[in-house]
This record gives sequence, structure tokens and C-alpha cells, in this order.
Amino acid sequence: YGLFYDRVFTNLFSNSSGNPPFSTAIQEIPLNGTGGFLIDDAARLAARTSTNLVQDGDELGLAVIFPNARNNILQKKFVTPNSASWNFGFQRELGNQFLLEVDYVGTKGTNLIRSIDAQMTSVARVNAITGLNNPVSSSPRTNYLNGTLNQAFGQNSAFLITSIGNSSYNAMQIRVTKTLSNKRFGLGQLQGFYTWSHSIDDAADALITGTSDRSLPRDSSGFAGGFKLERGDSSFDARHRFVLNFIYELPFRSTNGFVNRLIGNWTLSGIYQAQTGYPFSVFMNGVDRQGTGLSARASFGNGSNNFATNQTASNSRVYTGPDRSLFASTVPLDGNQGTVGRSTFRGPGYSNFDFSLIKRIPITEKMRFTIRADFFNLFNNVNLGIPVSDVNNASFGLSTTAAAARIIQFAGRFDF
Repeated sequence: YGLFYDRVFTNLFSNSSGNPPFSTAIQEIPLNGTGGFLIDDAARLAARTSTNLVQDGDELGLAVIFPNARNNILQKKFVTPNSASWNFGFQRELGNQFLLEVDYVGTKGTNLIRSIDAQMTSVARVNAITGLNNPVSSSPRTNYLNGTLNQAFGQNSAFLITSIGNSSYNAMQIRVTKTLSNKRFGLGQLQGFYTWSHSIDDAADALITGTSDRSLPRDSSGFAGGFKLERGDSSFDARHRFVLNFIYELPFRSTNGFVNRLIGNWTLSGIYQAQTGYPFSVFMNGVDRQGTGLSARASFGNGSNNFATNQTASNSRVYTGPDRSLFASTVPLDGNQGTVGRSTFRGPGYSNFDFSLIKRIPITEKMRFTIRADFFNLFNNVNLGIPVSDVNNASFGLSTTAAAARIIQFAGRFDF
């Protein structure tokens, strides 16, 4: 068991250097007659007084704020993220140099970094404060204007960096190791690993979100479900993963020195990896059902408002997402989040085999030359990426990216 404290990314703090009074955005960009811009065409900017005040209507482009007792109701001060980890297991030797190991591994993350909308944009929240009765619009822009008390900061431009996220990880890990120690049949080692795990969190990575995750929760105000609807499988959650690696020295030898140089000192090595796909969320870009100035997650159709399917015979090999006809093409503007939860669907699995062929040529007792051929993705397996996850996109469900194809490299090295 261990308790570990994280080091917070330096640039989360350095990004706040863009806040007033340290800098401000000035939108004065004159275009010349050809529609271009040259710095020489711009007149000298008028002197401005440095201020840490942001005026209503400025729509400041970016602000990074850290919590204190006055700027939010969630956290009085920033807390260092930490995790508690524990594990237990057993090892058992099964026969000659054949080892089995089974482990349980668990981790609980607490006070994880969670970026939220510092303005807590919400039409329902502003209505509750002001007594107005502004309706929720399908337009994120309109909901931003009606869902903020002022427009000092721009739409989705003020980030409150809190440490209120949580996560959990539980896994069963099995490892089998076989050591080859008989020179007659060749020396080496063979290892197989299998992991069955589940990772859950309620906060996407603050800097680099998952492929289909978003940096901000769909509702930071609590008036449309709040953070509880952000809980789901982590974007990196691979439920099943298997890895096999080996290194094997071929047993070929000869008493003839020349022949031995040809057939001796050959080594084979490789790594095979296979895992189930990563989770992803489905969004309805451009439609703000919950009234928070952000695109909503998609909603399941009710049979009368579903999209038409976009699967065809020509795209069947790269169609890896759910059928578009599962989802609603129109949604009620009722101030609720979409009915499709975070990380509901899984992307395509992954399979890859890397292989190396190595030949060592002894020259003298202290010198040798090594040549090797490395084959990455030896069988040129196509590993498709997470599919397009915006139901309003005509390419929804299609994987438009893929991991690298087969790569072959040759290398030589002189050791002395």
C-alpha cells in the first residue's frame, strides 16, 4: 500500500500569466487593399493603463483561475492531487523454470485536476438569480449570452482549475514466464501478460483530453446535472489487454569457424500486443440542449426522430462506431443533458506484432559487429482509430485515422 502525491503541471500555473493585468487581447488588425495584414500598416497602438479589472462586454479570450473562498462554491483552495495504491498477489513455480504470478492492483485517485467553466454558464442559473425566464436556445452562443451574468470573459474562455476530480482503477494481472536454459534447444525467455481492468473517473485530463473527451464538463453550474453526469469509463480504459514477448537465441553451432560465423549467434525477439478498444463519447456539436454554452452529448432516438443510417457497403470496413440511426436528430431544449452518457461506446480493438532478427558477428575477443532487421507491425495489421463521434457530422461512426502501417528498418553496430 502506498500514498502518492502528484506534481502539478507547471504550465497550468504559467498559463495564468495571460490574465489581466499581465496581458490583454487587442482586436485592432487593419487589412490592406489586398485583404492581407502587414505589421507596418498598423498604426502605433494607443497607450493603455494596466489593470486587473475586466469590463462587462470585453469577452476576454482566455483566463486561467485557481480556486479561493470567493470565486466558487466548490473548493476554497487548490489541493495537491494524490492517489492511494495497493496490490497483493502470489507467485508459483510450475515445473522447471516456469513461473505463474497473479496479482490484484487497485488505485484510488483523489483531488484530481478538473477544469470547469469559471463563469458556470447556465441559462437556468441566471434565471434563478435574476428572476428572468429566458428559454434555452439550441445555439451555444445565445445560451452563453443568457447564461452568464456578464460577458467580461468570452464564451468557454474562463477556466477554473480545481482539484475536485476522482478516479478508481481495479485490475487482475496474470503473468506467465518460461525461461529457456538448455543450450541444446536454445536459450531465451518467453513471457505472457494478461490484464483485466476497469478505470473510472469524472474528470478528463486537464491538458490533453481523450480522443472524444472535452476539457470542460457539459454543466459546471449544477443546474443541468452537474459533475455526476461526467462519471464514466476513463478515456484510456482498455478492459482487456494481452502482451506476449520473447527473446530466443537459435541453437545452431558448428565446429568449423567459418560455418559457425554464418549460422551461429542468431537471435529472434518480438512483442505481440492485443487489447480491446478505448471508450468514447457521442456529441451533438452545435446544439446546446442543456443551456450551458457548450455542445451537448447526443440523445437516443425515440423511434420518430432518429437519424437515418449512414452505413453502406462501401464504408463497412471503416465503420467502427454505433449506427447513426440510434440517435435523435432533434432534441427538446429542456435544459437537460443528452441521454447518452459519457464513454458509452467502445472504439475498435488493437493488435500489433513487432519482430526483430539479430545477427552478432564476433571479430576478436573484444570486438564484434551486430546487424539487425526490425519489423514494426510485421503483419501490416490495420488498427483503426476512434470513429467520428459527432452525430451531426455526415462521417459519424467512420474511423478516419489509423495507427502506423508496417515499418522495416535495418541497422548495423560495431562494438569494441
